[in-house]
Amino acid sequence: MKILQIATGALLGGAGIAAYRLHKGLRAISAESFMLVSETRQREEHIVCPSSAFDKLAARFAPIFDRIPARFAKLPQDYISPSWVPDRLLRRIDNLEPDILNLHWVNNGYMRIETLPRFQQPVVWTLHDMWPFAGGEHYIGDSIRYKEGYSYRNRPAAESGLDINRWIWERKKKSWSK
Repeated sequence: MKILQIATGALLGGAGIAAYRLHKGLRAISAESFMLVSETRQREEHIVCPSSAFDKLAARFAPIFDRIPARFAKLPQDYISPSWVPDRLLRRIDNLEPDILNLHWVNNGYMRIETLPRFQQPVVWTLHDMWPFAGGEHYIGDSIRYKEGYSYRNRPAAESGLDINRWIWERKKKSWSK
């Protein structure tokens, strides 16, 4: 069985380190594990990162473009992931022909929300934060909007401008409904 670990980075941040350790542990027991990442600190045979000039350029600028919608919202949170930038994951995954996908932290312009339902393989998602079931937040704190739905009635008073968390949550709800 060919397992593909998909993460924004290998050995970058807590989730990238955890994904890399899982990948190395699987390889140590002779499992066929590969990593598909946007960037890595360590080049290895089974870590696949952008190789063409276009893909390297896209990997460099995707995080910058992904943050654009957050500029229209006035939020007290430090980090929001809109995940709206088009990606090339499907083509890259098809080239590797995995049997199963293990998603890790796939933000910072790496995976578009609408890409997930297009995967053909079974998906295991290792949750390194709360983003997969929240709006755009990575950590929710005391908020219960993710349980109630993101509406204007339960929006925190400290937020103004574009309700980016609602926009992101609605995209997830629509795309991931099946």
